Amino acid sequence: MPALEPPQAASAMHFDSDQLPARDRISFTREVLGRACAKLEIEPVGDARFRFVSKFQSLPGLRVVTIESSPVRVTRSSELIAGDDNDDFVVAIPLKGKLSVSPLQADVRVGASALVRNTTRGYFQLGPAARVLTISVPSAVLDRHVQSPDLLKCQPRNAEALHLLMHYLPALRDIKSDCIARAAVAHVHDLLGLMFEAQSEEGEARSTGIRLARLRALKADIRLNLLRGDLSIDRVAVRNGISPRYVQLLFAEGGETFTQFVASERLSRACRMLGDSSHAHLSITEVAMETGFDNLSYFNRRFRRAFGLTPRDVRAGQKYVGAAIPPDD
Repeated sequence: MPALEPPQAASAMHFDSDQLPARDRISFTREVLGRACAKLEIEPVGDARFRFVSKFQSLPGLRVVTIESSPVRVTRSSELIAGDDNDDFVVAIPLKGKLSVSPLQADVRVGASALVRNTTRGYFQLGPAARVLTISVPSAVLDRHVQSPDLLKCQPRNAEALHLLMHYLPALRDIKSDCIARAAVAHVHDLLGLMFEAQSEEGEARSTGIRLARLRALKADIRLNLLRGDLSIDRVAVRNGISPRYVQLLFAEGGETFTQFVASERLSRACRMLGDSSHAHLSITEVAMETGFDNLSYFNRRFRRAFGLTPRDVRAGQKYVGAAIPPDD
């Protein structure tokens, strides 16, 4: 069952049935968006007010679609399969609400996923206010990771890879360069392979795409927990399901240490706070404490080495030129 897809020339598209006249919403969604464009049957379920919203992004070798709708059944019928040579794999990931999948006759919970090939007859059914993400990739990307050509699964073997993928996908929206797009698609392909084929850290270490995507997720985790007093390499490793040593190796490949990255992020946040009038009521000591520095002299020394100015200079409105955070003494 394919992910809904935009015309081949488009890299992004947004569809909202509410933008159509009320009398045309169901028929246009079904005939134009569904049968003609996506090779799918889209049918309302029940008598709730119909609405179908979808956001598409297409990159070479990858299509990502988010669907939010009233209850609908999205079917890949034998007729549509016969008239279409698309044999992509599609991963469906519920973000909210209920997603039912045939022919498994199973519900896919939030935090899990369903994998199906476009040559498989079946349907996805979305419950009330459901929101689903679909990822469509060429069959060759996952052929070596699955045992049956028409495999349909409702749980990836590696849930951590799914978590990592969800951290990575939002970055695709900002891609402008063809070179970056190719690299990003390769990273997503690696993560999908990892989802459905369990690997050890040693096996993962051979995949550049997985390493880069995992490092991005580690940095996102650190930024989210930057102000926690118990932020440590051990806790970050536990939250991401890998060893502390592997965290160290990933940062080393990026040319810095875990400690340097944390210090850089905390100093950058402190600098923004000092230059923001909404934090003017805080003393420099309070800013240092709030951004994770409990030693004021250490904070002042690191700040000056990073930005060429003292915290007092920045508070007074002087401009700075950011520099790389130097190593610890």
